[in-house]
Amino acid sequence: MNQSIREGRPEVMVAKAAGLILLFSLLLYIPILNIFALALVAVPVVMVTVRFGPEYGAAAALLAGLVLFFIFGPLAAVDLVLTMLLLGLSQGVATRSGFISFDVVFSGAFATMVALVLTALLVYSLTGQNVAKEQVETTKAFFKTQVEAAKVSGQNSQEMDEMLADFEKSLDDMVNYFPSIIFFTSWFTSTISYLLASKTLDRLGFLSPKRVRLKEMRIHPIFSWGFLIGLAAYLFSARFGAQAKVAQVAGLNMLIIFGSIFLLQGMGVVSYILNFRKLSGLFKAFFIIFSIFAQISFLGITWLGLFDTWFNYRKLSYDGP
Repeated sequence: MNQSIREGRPEVMVAKAAGLILLFSLLLYIPILNIFALALVAVPVVMVTVRFGPEYGAAAALLAGLVLFFIFGPLAAVDLVLTMLLLGLSQGVATRSGFISFDVVFSGAFATMVALVLTALLVYSLTGQNVAKEQVETTKAFFKTQVEAAKVSGQNSQEMDEMLADFEKSLDDMVNYFPSIIFFTSWFTSTISYLLASKTLDRLGFLSPKRVRLKEMRIHPIFSWGFLIGLAAYLFSARFGAQAKVAQVAGLNMLIIFGSIFLLQGMGVVSYILNFRKLSGLFKAFFIIFSIFAQISFLGITWLGLFDTWFNYRKLSYDGP
């Protein structure tokens, strides 16, 4: 297959990529592995886009999409089709343009977020269903079934009912953090897609993104505004009157999203400092992991990453597009 990809004609490779997409889509029906389905279906699109251009990558995605629409139905397949199209094309074009690894992942994550939001809006406009609430209700129903089964097996009914009530309350609260969930889902999907595609590109001898070590990574300064606006909205939400709850939830989502970005940059600064001290790789890895799980250190690294945007402790230039 590797040889055929290297030497194949564009039309033949479009058909082969569409076949791989259909094969990977079967993962949707395999527990645990289904979380990787969105990432895997985009990889053939990335490969064809890098090798032959975005028009051929789009053709592969659309060809597979037509079959998926026929098999699963338009509404059931729309998220898969939109994600593989936008994620695959964005990462493929970013790779062809010579973007560094982080920017390729960022491009893919942004495209995936757009795909998921478009899917939610499309489903709502056609059926009136709120995707986030529907998912919550489905999860509630599944967990309730498990609780009832536990009661039948002899578990304490009162304890199980209390646990169910707490779980359902947590799920109801999660609806407020739907933007953050989309953000992390998008980054996870884009990262897996990037790792698989770049590994395959390397093996085939094609152009792959330039890899940047964590200590050399620097976030674009514009992201600091997202964090600061989120912080202001959360701290001063009471000043928004009737919209105080909306401002608080929006601010908290922005803090979660942009805070995680600066946590990554803060880890880069910590890695740079530890590397400067010439400590062992195992100690550096342990220190960073421990810092993430310790709440005070977690917040400290996030703010360190934010301040690095302005003070540039490592004296790095921004090399993004």
